[in-house]
Amino acid sequence: MNRREELKQLYKEMKPQAGVYQIKNNANGKALVGSTMNLKSLNGKRMELQLGTMMNKTLQHEWKEYGEQAFEIEVL
Repeated sequence: MNRREELKQLYKEMKPQAGVYQIKNNANGKALVGSTMNLKSLNGKRMELQLGTMMNKTLQHEWKEYGEQAFEIEVL
């Protein structure tokens, strides 16, 4: 088996890690707490906010108002 096939097999065997996360606005102290079946999807949450497509309109509005630098995304 070549290295590429080995890596594919390892990826298929990896189980996603579920968890709880928070997106915190450090400017006003508000936080959104959520859960996900795959913590790797947190980059997708940041991308949604950057693109303006976040379903939580309050969070999206604050992201636009305060800017990305005011927010912190962390696993709880």
